[in-house]
Amino acid sequence: MPVRTTIPLAPPWLVNHLADGTWAYALAAFVELTWSSGPPLARTVWLVVAFAAVIAAELAQLLHAIPGTFDFTDLVVMGACFCMASWLTRRSLARTRLP
Repeated sequence: MPVRTTIPLAPPWLVNHLADGTWAYALAAFVELTWSSGPPLARTVWLVVAFAAVIAAELAQLLHAIPGTFDFTDLVVMGACFCMASWLTRRSLARTRLP
């Protein structure tokens, strides 16, 4: 459900979807940073688990398993932010590692 704001300069996507995207971004970056020096398989497994948790949180609203209103745009924004964080964190780590 869209949130009404009194700030006239804030676009609706910022008010309605950015919070969901930022927590998905933070979770992906956290997993990438935590497992950056670990086995690649472990990092991949934890990324899949974290991504599933992100998607499940929104789908649980659709099934009324948790309070809230399902929003497909939230699902897309969270998925995109998760993937972007994973890619950017890996890229940043690759550039900062010494040969």
